[in-house]
Amino acid sequence: YCPEGRLLAEAIQRNLVEALGSADRGARTHWNRLVVLSETEMTAALVEVGFMTNAVEEARLLTPAYQTLAAQAVAEGIMEYLGWSTTVYTTEAPETPDTIEPPDTTEPPDTTDTTGTTDTTDTTQPTGTTTTTTTEVPGPDLPF
Repeated sequence: YCPEGRLLAEAIQRNLVEALGSADRGARTHWNRLVVLSETEMTAALVEVGFMTNAVEEARLLTPAYQTLAAQAVAEGIMEYLGWSTTVYTTEAPETPDTIEPPDTTEPPDTTDTTGTTDTTDTTQPTGTTTTTTTEVPGPDLPF
């Protein structure tokens, strides 16, 4: 029994159930009976997306759209297990002509006080802005 394999299997299962709307039969471990799991030296999970002995599930399994949904759900489960995200965060937007503020061409007010000193504020500099953008990174093209 491998606790990490169980965590991986549970993450994949959660994503499959959510994406496909299938019944949640739970993530099971059969480590002592399946060589592909019991003999591996790394974290492993075996995924059963459906059963071809069930006519309804077999019909779904044969459609490319269902295969793509299942593959994406498995990939998202792996990403969840690894703690990875497909969302990219940035703290500043790149400067483009649309985001550059034009300089203020009006004269600053004369703020000479009675002592003869002048307070001049440079109003021609654009103000700094910080924005957050989110970009979804598409998954890999799968040959299904």
